[in-house]
Amino acid sequence: MAENKKALIENIELELTHENNDTQRFIWKWFEEILYVVDLPDQSGSLPTKKNQTAIAINILKDELIEKKIGFQQKSFQSNLKILEQQTIEEAINLAKAGKDVQDLKATKNFNDLKGVYQNGFNWKIGEYNIKYKVYVNSLKTPFIKEVSFKMTSLNINSLKNNIDKCLSEIERIYIDSEIKLPAWNWVGISTNE
Repeated sequence: MAENKKALIENIELELTHENNDTQRFIWKWFEEILYVVDLPDQSGSLPTKKNQTAIAINILKDELIEKKIGFQQKSFQSNLKILEQQTIEEAINLAKAGKDVQDLKATKNFNDLKGVYQNGFNWKIGEYNIKYKVYVNSLKTPFIKEVSFKMTSLNINSLKNNIDKCLSEIERIYIDSEIKLPAWNWVGISTNE
């Protein structure tokens, strides 16, 4: 669409169906775009400059098509996460008021429930998947719909499972020790069957 005129994308929904008919629905959460890449001196590589923001809308101009990475979450995961994050923050504040060590947060139910959301929220399975994208564009009455299929292998799944430990490390970094290094996330590139 944006090849001929500008397009304002207001929402994107994703429906993921496994070959066993297990269907999950995801809502648009964030998007990221690489604005430009700076080449570093002495052939030490390059440094991409990225912009990551909460999903509100994307304005696509016909002469400025930029590749975007788009993130989705299940609504139930997102609502559980929000509640547990708030409770964990309150728990951390209460510990600080009581003069206790921030490390004591690790023993609390809220902190462990928050970790559990990530540990139990991994839904990938080996097999064929079908994705249905619904893209809501401001000027269209009905959404633009695109379907693709792909296959998840055990190697893909093992690579993605490593992100669970990285999520747990990120929770510790946020609530307990800001000196913990930001994790580098594992991404899986898959071929789609269009």
